[in-house]
Amino acid sequence: MLFNRIPVIHLLIAMLILIPCVLTFYPAGQTAESQLLRVREEAQRIVDAPERRSVFTERCIAKATPLFDTEGRIGSTAMLYYIAVAPIVGADLSIASIPPASEVFLIETLDLLLISELLFYTDRLGPAEQLVGVALDGGELRAATLELAIKIRTELGSDADVMQHTEEWAQLDPGNPKPYRIQAMVHRNHARWDNFIVSAERAVELTPPTDWMLQVELVDGYTHLGRIDAARRELDRIREARPDLIEIAPVMHARLLLQEGDHDLAEDIIDRCLVDYGDDTEAMLMKGKLRIAKGDYAAAIALFEKVKLIDPADEQAYYQLGQAYARSGNKEAGQKSLDQHRRLLDAKIALYSLEQKAAREPRNAAVRRELAAAYSRIGLPQLAEFWMRAARASGDGA
Repeated sequence: MLFNRIPVIHLLIAMLILIPCVLTFYPAGQTAESQLLRVREEAQRIVDAPERRSVFTERCIAKATPLFDTEGRIGSTAMLYYIAVAPIVGADLSIASIPPASEVFLIETLDLLLISELLFYTDRLGPAEQLVGVALDGGELRAATLELAIKIRTELGSDADVMQHTEEWAQLDPGNPKPYRIQAMVHRNHARWDNFIVSAERAVELTPPTDWMLQVELVDGYTHLGRIDAARRELDRIREARPDLIEIAPVMHARLLLQEGDHDLAEDIIDRCLVDYGDDTEAMLMKGKLRIAKGDYAAAIALFEKVKLIDPADEQAYYQLGQAYARSGNKEAGQKSLDQHRRLLDAKIALYSLEQKAAREPRNAAVRRELAAAYSRIGLPQLAEFWMRAARASGDGA
């Protein structure tokens, strides 16, 4: 026989050379499905342990690349994982192509969510929002899908979608405080204090009593609505259990004291706040109003002028400044400040209308660019950048 003619040592050498090569192309016991599972595991580690993201990204890429030629769902999923993680280590994106929509719809929801999370993580909000939209259409892993969609669409400024998702999430998981906290945040951002209170109270009911910061936020909501008794009751309960928290919310405490008529203690708290947090514009506005009440118009004007420098878009600073100048006898400066207050207020009303339109039309990049330009004009660069980023994510390549 042939094997009898080959020295045994030569056979052993050949086997030692060939076996690793065979294992390279055909990993022992690994199907394409099990290899995709390894890709998913490495991708999950990127999210779970960002301090080692480069290591896990390299592993994810190494495991995903051999699957590119696999037809159907597995190959498409592997390419999307590669596209999602490649920017983390500067890998070549051109070697992977975006699968057609017909194949994307076949990808498992678990993979769609993780890929969307990675795209969000690498600041590619548009593709992340598109994939999470596919996951929402699928209906599986509903609560997890809604939570991720909320996170992404909050960044896109799609408040209408966010509120709709939180309503559904709350119905799916009625004992979970998270959707109510998110609703409260959205209402707070728009100063819808009545709605904020409803959501915040529900969140407090469902949250362990040790989450004191949520209860501090609720006190703040009560004070904005002038519900003094409810605010005092909650504040006293917090003070009894966690007196330290009152110290880290001085403006809220001072606002309540002012509503209760204790101006002297409120001013003491505001003064301490301004020593610790010198640029707190709300504390400065309160202090200025107290100075006006005591007839110290020069001190009030100095405070309001400082607020203008810190936040040129704070319409309240111009209104209070107009009042202070007028009472001090400088009618011309007072009217100039009041005119600027009116212009800013009109601009913010127009901005609110644009934001409502943006919330209704998550794909409208033009309205997001308009919002960015409007916020830039009134001196709010961070919000301008937010809406420009949202415009790019909505499909605007400019």
